[in-house]
Amino acid sequence: MKIAIVGATGLVGTNIINLCEQYFDVGVEYSLFASKSSEGKKIKINDKEVAIKELKKENIGCGWLKSWAFITSTSP
Repeated sequence: MKIAIVGATGLVGTNIINLCEQYFDVGVEYSLFASKSSEGKKIKINDKEVAIKELKKENIGCGWLKSWAFITSTSP
């Protein structure tokens, strides 16, 4: 399974990551998105470091969108 989390460095994003660790197995492939200021930082999920990407069009191509489940944690 592939999961992308938008707003990964915020309060809700952090909680979502914690829930993913509890409920999904270690075989899940994560992609984390946040603001430019968080780009390049790494977050550990199930003992794997995942680099944060800036949320911009170039980082989420059309083919990519078809194979990932998105979890958003941004405010409306």
